[in-house]
Amino acid sequence: MNAYQVNTYRQIALPTHWEMLAVSPGSCETPEQAAAYEAERWLTAPVPGTVAQALQIHQRWDISVPLNADEQDWWYRCTFTSPIGEVGSRFVLKFDGLASISDIWLNGESILHSENMFLAYEVDVTSLLRPRGEENTLYIRFNSLKALLAKKHPRPRWRTQLTDHQHLRWFRTTLLGRMPGWSPPVQTVGPWRGVTLEERVTLTVERCDVRASLKGNAGLVTAELQARSLVGTRPNRAALHVGAEIFPLSIQHIGADSFTLHGEAQLDEVELWWPHTHGKQSLYPASIELGYEEETVRVDCGRLAFRSIKLLSEHGEFAIHVNGEPIFCRGACWTPLNIVTLTASRQDYEQTLSMARKASMNMLRVGGTMVYEDEAFYKLCDELGILVWQDFMFANMDYPFTDPTFLANVQTECEQILQRLQGHACLAIICGNSEIEQQIAMLGFSEEMWQSDFFEQQLPALCRSYVDTAYWPSSPSGGALPFQANVGNSHYQGVGAYMRPLEDARQSGTRFASECLTFANIPEDQTIDLVLRPGESPTNHPKWKARVPRDHATGWDFDDIRDYYLQQLFRVDPMRLRYTDIQRYLALSRVVSGEVMAYVFAEWRRQSSPSQGGLIWFYRDLWPGAGWGVVDALGHPKAAYYYLQRVLRPKTCFFSDEGVSGLYLHLVNEQAEPINARLELALYRLPGTQVEETLSIEVSIPPRVGKELHVDALLGRFLDLTYAYRFGPPVHDIVVAILSERETGQVLGESFYFPHGLPNVQEQSIGLQAQAALQVDGSYLLQIHTEQFAQAVAINASGYLPEENYFHLYPGGTKSVRLTPQGNKSTLWGSLTTLNSQHSVNIQVIFD
Repeated sequence: MNAYQVNTYRQIALPTHWEMLAVSPGSCETPEQAAAYEAERWLTAPVPGTVAQALQIHQRWDISVPLNADEQDWWYRCTFTSPIGEVGSRFVLKFDGLASISDIWLNGESILHSENMFLAYEVDVTSLLRPRGEENTLYIRFNSLKALLAKKHPRPRWRTQLTDHQHLRWFRTTLLGRMPGWSPPVQTVGPWRGVTLEERVTLTVERCDVRASLKGNAGLVTAELQARSLVGTRPNRAALHVGAEIFPLSIQHIGADSFTLHGEAQLDEVELWWPHTHGKQSLYPASIELGYEEETVRVDCGRLAFRSIKLLSEHGEFAIHVNGEPIFCRGACWTPLNIVTLTASRQDYEQTLSMARKASMNMLRVGGTMVYEDEAFYKLCDELGILVWQDFMFANMDYPFTDPTFLANVQTECEQILQRLQGHACLAIICGNSEIEQQIAMLGFSEEMWQSDFFEQQLPALCRSYVDTAYWPSSPSGGALPFQANVGNSHYQGVGAYMRPLEDARQSGTRFASECLTFANIPEDQTIDLVLRPGESPTNHPKWKARVPRDHATGWDFDDIRDYYLQQLFRVDPMRLRYTDIQRYLALSRVVSGEVMAYVFAEWRRQSSPSQGGLIWFYRDLWPGAGWGVVDALGHPKAAYYYLQRVLRPKTCFFSDEGVSGLYLHLVNEQAEPINARLELALYRLPGTQVEETLSIEVSIPPRVGKELHVDALLGRFLDLTYAYRFGPPVHDIVVAILSERETGQVLGESFYFPHGLPNVQEQSIGLQAQAALQVDGSYLLQIHTEQFAQAVAINASGYLPEENYFHLYPGGTKSVRLTPQGNKSTLWGSLTTLNSQHSVNIQVIFD
């Protein structure tokens, strides 16, 4: 899977629907034996595709009652016609991903044995193709992983807690589907990425390295290309194109048919690439052109970006600087969009990544338990300004790097992914592994065992030869223990799985959480309906519990974690509430994880906080249910998504309770221009009485910085806003801050502070109203007004996606929310609910 494209390469489509056959392990050793099976045992199968995908098409498999695809051998076959090629051209079969241990035959000849689902292979088959116009047969056998795991292997030095199969460390395949409690039991088997035939004319490019960097205000590009001539001719000129500029490259011929190109280019006053929260995403198209007597060969090198990315990790810190500016990195850990195929269309990637950008997420982590993502993912992250933390696919196991064959296999894997990613602006951190150091340390082993020569020496050296991005050995790493929160990066679960109080987010001094805030986030009713039938109750039904994530071999799951914070924040008994009022339980449970996430990120974004970032575990669920994702498996945002959307904005405001020191308001501006804003502060007593006249002041926030404002000082007198002194009964229940642009009136941020904790009272009516008007583009503009305080306003509009949701609305407040149609446009119908009202309100549609 090379990142570059050559205009003299011709892609020849193979059949998209192959045939697939299941046999017992080892019972069929050759294509001739496979061909002898009855035709009715062969099933049509898509390629690229997986065994589970093919069985799903034939209604022989369901994710709710899956089979173990690792138990059998699986054969794939297709026939294709030999193409008509140019004189001197070569034909190459390309296999972009084979999961997992496989053997390939073309016309009865063995051409490849693969032991790595993450490797791409190329096989020159020119001499094996039948004469033009005749049929060729291609067979692939995927060997039973279960049978291979049963064979004797050397024992690991320590046992992983992530999976039951200790020997998985020997096999280069994804852990998805093989981690009990973490992911659906869907094992990836089959040609999960493309199989293509390619004709190559004139030359074969063997390596192409094009790197962009900054030199002061100028952009520097270095280029090197290694190639082999196919028809005996040599290029007589070569040039590098960057944007509209052209730079000559030198040619060095090596032997009769090989040559290299190399050179540098300098562009003055380039436009910088920034994460979208901090600036624009300037990209420059790049290519290399080779001139021959009768043709020009063009190698497309993608689009380059000029930016500097540095990791500051001295003295225990962990901070990412882009173009010299510190970046508060926030986002989530990425998961494949389709657990059955592990692939997706560019449109699916674009929709999903655009939603992450709308939530002001500027970093996504591709973790070591997943797969290296498709090229479309990285290109879109470049375009959308989303940084990528990229793990190599090593996690939680004692990998046998001392075995020469295994080591050579993974070195090739790492070289391929580095070659593919080297030109991407989005690549911010490249990390050796996930939780290997943590796993060893938590098992009680000494520090000498935490680290290995592969992750500490060999892999970083390999990275330096391909990319300029910072390397980090393991996630987490740093400190007296590798998971120490206040040194290096951590997988912070103090607030979360360890059920620490919210104050732990500050007490732990977290520097950078590459995993954090793990909850079983409850989706909307439309997604619950995909799991449960009418009459089946959420939370306690076996089908529900089967999809609630849990750590392997523990006596609790992440429903229990959410319930702990439900009790802490809303002062209810979760078990009794489920028993007496399941709908109330679901309503509170949907928002509680969002409230927790918003609190923690507000804490970490304070000016005096040592934190430089946090990544939620996960961004999107792997299957419908109460998964770790803040977006469900269908792409619908959960309540937590909207809470994050507000607190992560590059221009916003939020409160922090400093106890007897008072209430502080933090103003944030990550953009390059100053903000001239208006700040309004108001105090209310529930359900809707204003107790102080609204304070309105003008504020200016410089670029790239924030401000801390003491709210008592702004109001001009002591009001015990945090209710810390308690000299008398409280005079207010809510403090509201609204930050808006002075000229346009656009609201940049709103923050609500509850000195006595989150309200948990339901009124008969709060005077909520909702009217929607159809817009020219097919969306609806929803106007919401409330007479009293409205808590966590939830918009229910089937077939429409609200741009905002689960927000508080102050007494007398109004808000406009755009509802965008999802799929076919239809007449809007829906309702609004709030946590503090006993009744829902229907949306009134206004027609002209």
